[in-house]
Amino acid sequence: MRDLQKHLNNSNSLIGRTLIPVAKVLRSFGTEGRVILKYNLPRPEDENLDRKRPVFIFFDGLPVPFFIEDVNTKGSQQLLIKFEGINTQKFAEEIVGETVYIEKIQKKGSKVKVDKNNGDDITKMIGFKVFDSHEQYIGIIQNIYPYPNNLCIGVHREDKEDELLLPFNEELIISIDETRKKAVLNLPKGILDL
Repeated sequence: MRDLQKHLNNSNSLIGRTLIPVAKVLRSFGTEGRVILKYNLPRPEDENLDRKRPVFIFFDGLPVPFFIEDVNTKGSQQLLIKFEGINTQKFAEEIVGETVYIEKIQKKGSKVKVDKNNGDDITKMIGFKVFDSHEQYIGIIQNIYPYPNNLCIGVHREDKEDELLLPFNEELIISIDETRKKAVLNLPKGILDL
């Protein structure tokens, strides 16, 4: 157990990726969760901003991944974006003023590797039940995502079709019971509403 927590502490060094700021959320647009971004680079094509790669917005000091559902150019340096999981004007307004980051593209040949030398492969967590700090059941860990500077878990919830991405680091972990396959997390406010 101690080695698993050590792995989580070192996840930043294992991941070896960096985020670069590319845009700022200017305002919400409409009632379906769309936002207008002002792009920081000369042209959006200068970096690969597409549906295949997540963008990141920091919440409580941690980068939270968002996938783009729809994107349209609006003027010379503005984009009209619809993020997956942000479906109301209220949620869209919560990210107004935030900086949007993307993962810096790595050079060919450089790959992210998880250190398996100590035997505590983080993929052992797949299948664990996740609970919040009030012991409310959230779901089951389906996937592990080693996102830049922020290890995330993909949680399947019984009441939702979409996978819930949650940050997974020592600051948020209250307890991990390997015998009962149970993880209790202190989650950022509002993250379960996404």
